[in-house]
Amino acid sequence: MARPTSMAETKLPFSALSVVLLSLLLPFLGSALTAGGSILSPFPRQYQSKYGEVAAAVGANNIILNPRFEDGLKNWSAKGCRVELHESMADGKIVPQSGKLFVSATDRTETWNGIEQELTGRVQREVAYGVTAIARIYGNVTAATLQLTLWVQEQDRREEYISIASLQVTDKDWVQLQGEFLLNGFPSRVIIYFEGPPAGTDILINSLIVQHAAKMPSSARPVFQPPFDVNVIENSNLDDGTTAGWFALGNCLLTVERGSPYVLPPMARDSLGPHESLSSQYMRVTNRTESWMGPAQIVTDKLRVYLTYQVSASAAKDDENLIVNPNFEDGSNNWSGRGCKIAVQNSAADGKIVPQSGKVFAVATGRTQNWHGIQQEITGRVQRKLAYEVTAVVRIYGNNVTSADVRATLWVKNPDNREQYIGIANLQAKDSEWVQLQGKFLLNGSPNKIVVYLEGPPPGTDLLVNSFTLKHATKVPPSPLPIIENPAFGVNILQNSNLSDATNGWFPLGNCSLNVATGSPHVLPPMARESLGVHESLSGRCIAVTKRTQTWMGPAQMITDKVKLFLTYQISAWVKIVPGAASGPQNVNVALGVDNNWVNGGQVEINDDRWHEIGGSFRIEKQPSKVMVYIQGPAGGVDFMVAGLQIFAVDRVARFKHLRRHADKIRKRDVTLKFTGGDSSSLHGTFVKVRQTQNSFPLGTCISRTNIDNEDFVDFFVKNFNWAVFGNELKWYWTESQQGNLNYKDADDLVELCRAHNIDMRGHCIFWDVDGTVQPWIKSLNKDDLMKAVQNRITDLLTRYKGKFKHYDVNNEMLHGSFYQDRLGKDIRPYMFKTANQLDPFAALFVNDYHVEDGCDTRSTPERYIEQVLDLQERGAAVGGIGIQGHIDSPVGPVVCSALDGLGILGLPIWFTELDVSSTNEYIRAEDLEVMLREAFAHPSVEGVMLWGFWELFMSRENSHLVEAEGEVNEAGRRLLALKKEWLSHASGEIDESGEFGFRGFHGSYRVEVVGLSKKVTKTFVVEKGDGDTPLVLNIDLSSS
Repeated sequence: MARPTSMAETKLPFSALSVVLLSLLLPFLGSALTAGGSILSPFPRQYQSKYGEVAAAVGANNIILNPRFEDGLKNWSAKGCRVELHESMADGKIVPQSGKLFVSATDRTETWNGIEQELTGRVQREVAYGVTAIARIYGNVTAATLQLTLWVQEQDRREEYISIASLQVTDKDWVQLQGEFLLNGFPSRVIIYFEGPPAGTDILINSLIVQHAAKMPSSARPVFQPPFDVNVIENSNLDDGTTAGWFALGNCLLTVERGSPYVLPPMARDSLGPHESLSSQYMRVTNRTESWMGPAQIVTDKLRVYLTYQVSASAAKDDENLIVNPNFEDGSNNWSGRGCKIAVQNSAADGKIVPQSGKVFAVATGRTQNWHGIQQEITGRVQRKLAYEVTAVVRIYGNNVTSADVRATLWVKNPDNREQYIGIANLQAKDSEWVQLQGKFLLNGSPNKIVVYLEGPPPGTDLLVNSFTLKHATKVPPSPLPIIENPAFGVNILQNSNLSDATNGWFPLGNCSLNVATGSPHVLPPMARESLGVHESLSGRCIAVTKRTQTWMGPAQMITDKVKLFLTYQISAWVKIVPGAASGPQNVNVALGVDNNWVNGGQVEINDDRWHEIGGSFRIEKQPSKVMVYIQGPAGGVDFMVAGLQIFAVDRVARFKHLRRHADKIRKRDVTLKFTGGDSSSLHGTFVKVRQTQNSFPLGTCISRTNIDNEDFVDFFVKNFNWAVFGNELKWYWTESQQGNLNYKDADDLVELCRAHNIDMRGHCIFWDVDGTVQPWIKSLNKDDLMKAVQNRITDLLTRYKGKFKHYDVNNEMLHGSFYQDRLGKDIRPYMFKTANQLDPFAALFVNDYHVEDGCDTRSTPERYIEQVLDLQERGAAVGGIGIQGHIDSPVGPVVCSALDGLGILGLPIWFTELDVSSTNEYIRAEDLEVMLREAFAHPSVEGVMLWGFWELFMSRENSHLVEAEGEVNEAGRRLLALKKEWLSHASGEIDESGEFGFRGFHGSYRVEVVGLSKKVTKTFVVEKGDGDTPLVLNIDLSSS
């Protein structure tokens, strides 16, 4: 075996090799394997010349005159240059390969300059000619492409250039250039010529032969029964965790690890279509000392002659840092300052700051803006659609700043000159120690320029960098399905909850007092009752909490040993403020202390002396050392009472069964198909098959301009969603970040994509009332100018996109912000709705806010949301829908449903507008997603759901994605697809004696096939949402097929 030259040791993960047999046949199976993986035949052409016998071939059959220049330059001419005859060149180093002479085309100033001969009258139409030339180059390059071209002028003076052959030639050896051509027309002139090498390089020709190509005998048709699409590689998926069937070529080592893609590589996927997932196991190849070392397998007995095999595998070079000079050992080479100066030092602060590793670190100093820092261009080093991980060791120094935000950012310039800033990671860095900054990114498109840089600290503060690493991100193995033994659904984990044993099991947090009192409700709170069903009455006893001096004081209980990982727990309690103790609204909160973290278990605002329900939920996904539950919140000096506190694991499977029954009632309809076009007797007994092609329930997602450069993202998006909302591209801070500088290009691109695929769109958002989201230039305006800016914004946006967006979020998050109302008065909010309605009367205008559905935010309870909507309506606002964002943790169905029931009294459409769920375990994430989708689908007031994205690294929350960064659909994504499949109705049977076929199905689009004795007729129809239980009767005319 010929071995390539050695190379530095690398580690090469090598995953899921497959050699798959396809249905394409070649005339002959050769032995050459191209870089693309196709096996080529050495005799691929119908016509073959005996190109190897050059000397013997120069004879009567050659139509070239003076082919070996024995008559000097007779019959030859220069094409844009000079032609000279030689016996030798380069001080005798270049001599003819055959014969005594050769020619050179010299003084070439264009690549098309060369040597030519006219063939007019010597070539016949529809005859194949074989061409062989002996050639080389000489001059200012050592290798170049040499081309042999035919110039043809037709009778109508039309010109055509026919490429005959092309080859890399060198200045060291004569090489043989071979090709064929055939003329179909009746040209008036034909010229053959040589061209190609760069200007200044001489073309040398020793001989040229053009003769009628000998016809090869036809080969017999191969006869076999190939097993197409079957992988011939043994143990390709490494299923048993070993390298059985493989051996190491050379002294390298092969081990099996996990974390490679689950999906087939794109080219194999295109050939094989739907295919089972790969195993995610791969071979790691280590201890390599030569380039040819790696995994190998003998496939001699598995290949068949004449068949074409496709080769497919995923491979990656391991542990390669794409940053040049990452530890600054070569000074500041390959690094530059971004708006400031950089220096490389071995210490700072009089020796108090030294490198964490290595001998030096870099300093970005003289910074006058937050974005100033240190940067390196990485253009050409990163690939699109691959995830990369960045790790930097950083700290800050100077200007009396002890802690500041440090960010790793990617600046990208796209081919259309669009600039993009991609946040990779951020961290609070200190002046007292080095800290590690980590994050990931992925490029969807193919940018012209890419720069990675560090920024963030305030001006005057130095940014210090000890090391910087950028590598292909390690694939994290999928999380296993949690196994929870004895979950004890519905069982209260609290001790002495009904206070039958005084306050045993409870203790006061702080110096407050706990006493048992009576007079609390005997019934469970409604949300707990919805979860637990029939349940024994409460005791009527409560804990009275007195002598409180701080908000956090209240009753507490340790539950460390009672909480199980990955179980979702519901919290329920009655709470009451002691009459006369408060001078205003008071928050009461059930909280959990999980080690040093505070977890919100639900809260309520109380402004009277009634009992109020608290409902919430939580989940713990990492083993804690201490878990405490406590009730807190009211101001110091305010006494309160707690009754019937329950913490219990929820049975989601049981809830899902309940929701399926509700969904069947509100999302399905009885349908009767009445068939016409033949008499009923002829149709009676005919087989009918009904298949739903799409459910009409709106299910959408957030997309961004950068996403649509990734064709895999677009493919998943258009196949699985029928609505879209833009992440930022329609927001005012995006379309007019600087006053008067409008940017609608990104939004236009997204609109164009959605309209091309018949995907409806929500407009998010016209305004955003939270102060932190408002551009500085808007904040600087006086009242009159701000009002003009508001008018311009709403007019520009809704005029530009009139009729294109079905919804608009008019003024986002008005329960959590009031920038415009504070500056322009209370009437500005109804003005925004009224104006939007005038500009685009067909768009439904929504309010939109968060934490409405989870019971954990007293600013955005359903009651407060209802008050806001009613107030807007009373002042003339055309509120057309209620948006619940749905950024939720550990959702519990009855808590969510309670909010939906409350908002439903308004009679307006409710949409989940930004739904996402988060869990480190993708099975739990899938459960959370299923909870929310089923609650929405089963509730009569909900008319649509929008996910706030689905692709990793393009979500606003970590661990919320449904598709991994490089395209693998995870368990949460598979759960979404399974629900979409469940929500399609199918039926089959026979037409009855009345010519009818009935079924009950989800609203949406259908296809019906009627299979008769003589033909099959296919029709489509739509099942619309009806009024009440009214069945839908549809006439299907079979005669018009």
